[in-house]
Amino acid sequence: MSLARARDAFGPVAALAQLRSELAGAIGGDHADAAAAYLVEELTGGPEGFVVSAGGLTLLEKFRRTVGGPAYEENLAVLDDLAVRRQLVEAWLTTWAASTGTDAGAGDLAEAVAVELCPGLPRYTSEAQAARWAEVKSAYGGNRDGTREAGRVA
Repeated sequence: MSLARARDAFGPVAALAQLRSELAGAIGGDHADAAAAYLVEELTGGPEGFVVSAGGLTLLEKFRRTVGGPAYEENLAVLDDLAVRRQLVEAWLTTWAASTGTDAGAGDLAEAVAVELCPGLPRYTSEAQAARWAEVKSAYGGNRDGTREAGRVA
C-alpha cells in the first residue's frame, strides 16, 4: 500500500511497474496487461482483500445450496495441482449451471471459480466492479511500463 501512496504523491514507482510486468507475464493472453493493472490496484489499494461481484457470489451460493452430498468437496480436497483444481471447479459449476438453467456469465463463473480455489483470502463485494475495471483500464491504457498520471486511480 505504501508504494501506491508514493506513486500517488510523486508519480511512477519502478517497483509497481515491475510487479505489474511480472504479473502480466505470468497471466499471459490478450488481457494480461489489464488484468495485471487490476491486480496491482487491488493489492495496493483499500479495502483489504479482493473484490467479488454480487453476481459471482450469488452464483456460488446457489451452487452450494443445490449440490447435495460431499462428492464435490471430497473430489476437490484430494487434488493438489492448482490447474487441475481449477478445471474441476469450473466443470462442476458449468455443468450445474447448464443442468439447472442458471445463467452463468463468463465473468461470474470466473469469479466463482477463483473464490472456490482461494477460500481463505479476504474478499469484499462490490456492484461497482465493472466501473472499477473501466477506471483501471483507462488509467493504464497503452502504458505497458506501468506509468500513469498521478492521482488517476486511488
